[in-house]
Amino acid sequence: MNDLLDTLHKLKVIASIQENDKVQTRGGIYITKANLAFQGVLRWISKEDRASNIASIWSIFTKAVILCEGLLSERATITEDASMLTNTQHLTRLRAEMRAAAIGVARLAVTYSEDAHICARISTICEALEDDLTRIDTLFGLTVGHTV
Repeated sequence: MNDLLDTLHKLKVIASIQENDKVQTRGGIYITKANLAFQGVLRWISKEDRASNIASIWSIFTKAVILCEGLLSERATITEDASMLTNTQHLTRLRAEMRAAAIGVARLAVTYSEDAHICARISTICEALEDDLTRIDTLFGLTVGHTV
């Protein structure tokens, strides 16, 4: 449960990213406004860089996908209605937060528009996440008896 709540929290933070915001991922995940004085120096001192922050965001999405897969596999063994309801709620929340966070990540492409490498990485993350969500949605739909 702690992994789930921690991941949901991180996804909500990522979802709150606006154009021109920057991300810091040392010791958690934080959003900073792009034009703060001395921000570059602070990022250098704390050994923050774009590539490692984008990699940290990808690891959050990876954790969310793993949680979804675990919840999906649990569905086959759940026998109580209340447990199935809780499982459904967790899956629904995770999927919704992952979609919202994907929008936040896409906004980072505006922040780093001058950096082709980072923009390509952001695009790749968004495409991979969409593939993962399509697969999860399909499996979730099959387990609750919906036609896909």
